[in-house]
Amino acid sequence: MNYKVSVIIPVYNVEKFVERCAHTLFAQTLKEVEFIFVDDCSPDNSINLIKDVSSLYPERSGHVRFLKHLKNKGLPAARNTGLAVAEGAYIFHCDSDDWVEETALEESFNFANEFNADLIWMDFYNSYPNREEYIIQENSSIKEDCIKNLLQEKLHGAVWNKLVKKELYVTNNIQFVEGCSMWEDLVVSIQLFNKADKVLYLNKGFYHYVQYNTEALSLMNLTKRLNELRSSCEFIINYLDREAVNRYVYEYNYLKLAAKQNLLFSKEKSSFLLWKTIYPESNAYIMSFKALPLHLRILGWCCEKNLKFIIQIYLFLKKIKNPA
Repeated sequence: MNYKVSVIIPVYNVEKFVERCAHTLFAQTLKEVEFIFVDDCSPDNSINLIKDVSSLYPERSGHVRFLKHLKNKGLPAARNTGLAVAEGAYIFHCDSDDWVEETALEESFNFANEFNADLIWMDFYNSYPNREEYIIQENSSIKEDCIKNLLQEKLHGAVWNKLVKKELYVTNNIQFVEGCSMWEDLVVSIQLFNKADKVLYLNKGFYHYVQYNTEALSLMNLTKRLNELRSSCEFIINYLDREAVNRYVYEYNYLKLAAKQNLLFSKEKSSFLLWKTIYPESNAYIMSFKALPLHLRILGWCCEKNLKFIIQIYLFLKKIKNPA
């Protein structure tokens, strides 16, 4: 079969969610699809559950592949493993704890194919236990504007709300940076938009991004998280400086603010002092960085202005409210 879409699904410790994910994938109205599940040495029963679900869809028999890592390599490596064998004209990434509408692949493929787009992106849902939030994405067919929106968090950097020609990955040797789990998808999305000739926005939402899988939350400490974010930040800036002749200097400051924003969520004074010293050139932009809640922007502004007593009062009140 000539596959229109290859779906790449990394699998690790998702047995509470993966059956729903698998059902929504196998029930897709688009028929010419291959499904590539990459077992990243999952310690639970996830793979067997996926196989049980696949047996309920005999029409998909022969179009489901199971690949297995000999050791746990992380999400970026699992995606690369899937990319290396994918045969579809377009690539769609799906995290195994999320789920999709049954017309997702058909509608997105038809749209991309009709206009011969290299890359399309879509709206999505943030899915909470008792509600869902529809997230509208920025609309532009100018790839430079899309990159600016990615740098300012106006356009989500994830790969799972995008459908991309496989050729775009292959021709430009675009892969996920293995060993770095923070912003690994933003790094790839930036490269894909930069190399694409035609990008389009489909103003529909098919993807449900689950926000309540506590096992999926990163257990890495703040220092490791910060180091990985800074590494991805610097990769992106260096890449765009080479490729785009410094057209995004203004937006780099927002990327830098995003890379260090977790420090403003801390209960420790030392984190706020560190925030001021990392990428200090970006501090002047803190009040216009609307991806952050207002009170955190104000705290960052206080750091920049050396209003330490306000920080101390905030931390004191925060510890009283949440002593743990």
